[in-house]
Amino acid sequence: VPIQSPDTVVKKNILNREEFPLLLTVLPLMKGVPSKAAAESIRIRVFPVVADLGVLFLSLTYQENTKASAVLLNGKEISLTAAPILLPSGIHQLSVVMPEGYRKDINLVMEKGKKTQLQVYVENPLAQVFINLPSAGNFFLDGEKMDVVPAKSLNLTPGRHTVTMKIGDYSISKNFSVSSGKTYTISLIMDMDIKEKEEKK
Repeated sequence: VPIQSPDTVVKKNILNREEFPLLLTVLPLMKGVPSKAAAESIRIRVFPVVADLGVLFLSLTYQENTKASAVLLNGKEISLTAAPILLPSGIHQLSVVMPEGYRKDINLVMEKGKKTQLQVYVENPLAQVFINLPSAGNFFLDGEKMDVVPAKSLNLTPGRHTVTMKIGDYSISKNFSVSSGKTYTISLIMDMDIKEKEEKK
C-alpha cells in the first residue's frame, strides 16, 4: 500500500500515457545538503502497486433485426459505452436479455491487473415465419387463430409446432419444427388437375 503524506498523491483511476512522466519530491534527511546535489542524477526503482481489479472491454454485435432490452453484469443493468469496466478479480456473469424474455448468460474470469476483451454476438433467439395465404383463408398456429399480415413475420419459439390453414370447408394441417434465428415461409399451394377424357373407339 502506498505511503500517504502531504507530498504523496495516490491515483485511484487508471493512468493514461499523457499523465506521465511522474514527478518526485526528494526530502533531505539532514541539513547541510550541498547545492550541487540538485544537479546530480538520482536513480530510483519503481514498483507498480496493482489493485485487485481487472479491466473489461466489452462490445456487443447483433444479428439483423435483433436488439437487447437490457445488459446485466452480476445481476445489475449496465449501459454500454466505449469506456472500460473495472471489476474485482474472480468470476462474473454477463447476461443479455432480449425483449421476448430470452436470456443469454456468459461467465467470465477477471484477473488482477489484466485486460479482458469480450466480444458477444447476439442472435435472434426466435424463428421468423412468413405466411402466404389467400385473403379468404384462415390461419391457425398450435390451435390458435392468427391474423396474417402480408410481408410481416411471426416470431416462434424454437421447437415443434402445428399449422392449420382453412378456406371454406377445405382444411389442411401440418406439423413442423423451427430453429433459433432461422427464417421460414409457409405457403398454401392449391393445384388443379385437368385431364382430357379419352373417347371410346
